[in-house]
Amino acid sequence: MNSRIETEQLIFQEKKTIEKGFSEVLGSDNIFAREVAQPLFDSEIIIIGLTERLDYDSGVTKRNMHRFTLLLQGEMDIRVGQRTKSIRCGDIVYVSPNTLFSRRSSGPVWFLYIDIEDSVLWKPLKRNNSYVRKYEHCMLMFSLLRNILDAKNNNGVATKVLALQNSHALVNLLMYEVALADKGSSSIESLAMHKVVDQIAHEPEKKWTLKDMAEELSVSVSHLTYLFRKIYGVSPMEIVIKQRMSKASRLLTYSELKLEEVSENVGYESVYSFTRLFKKHIGISPIKYRKQFKKS
Repeated sequence: MNSRIETEQLIFQEKKTIEKGFSEVLGSDNIFAREVAQPLFDSEIIIIGLTERLDYDSGVTKRNMHRFTLLLQGEMDIRVGQRTKSIRCGDIVYVSPNTLFSRRSSGPVWFLYIDIEDSVLWKPLKRNNSYVRKYEHCMLMFSLLRNILDAKNNNGVATKVLALQNSHALVNLLMYEVALADKGSSSIESLAMHKVVDQIAHEPEKKWTLKDMAEELSVSVSHLTYLFRKIYGVSPMEIVIKQRMSKASRLLTYSELKLEEVSENVGYESVYSFTRLFKKHIGISPIKYRKQFKKS
């Protein structure tokens, strides 16, 4: 392979051999990955990974999720809808949900990929539809993910703590793409908005109030509500409830906590209120959800 990316901070060395199908993946259904990457999954990132492929053809798919591809080495053809785009080292591709999509190369390639749930948190991404550009944070994104993947295989406490910090940083880096897509607000206001939403995703159990969120953004409560509805299509408290139900679903699936403890862990003192909201937003009661999805 003739190409490589090089900066003062990091060099992607040419790979002498690339095995077909070699991947390192963090997936939201992997309980071990959650030890070091919980902030990613809290933010509704479904899967993120590094992979090496030789003469690769993914086949054409259409999925209801946001998809990023960051090419680290080689050249690749990306199909987006009815168009095919050729990308090179350091290019990032965003593909909006329910768009025909494929990756294909005639030689060895090395790339990073991210699939994200199509939720209100990431809704602004769709405003720009799909795009390709040279990615200015290529080295940072790779370094963060590389450190998280390394920590996944390391039982050291300090390593895992650092990985959790890197996971938060990776979420913020992706949230910057959301801010760029939001052309309706000033860049400072938009970034502040997404920072608040990121905080909600990481601490949904906190006693969030409209007043506190408005003060965080230095705006009035009415303007706060206007901004949330404009950017995310829902009210601030709807996002809080959604993130609480998302965390509750994980606790019911992966923990042995009693229902009362799950309720407290997502910010509800009343089990009745929690159960009512969970059934309203998820479709079934917490007890039925646990019976259906509990991981042994």
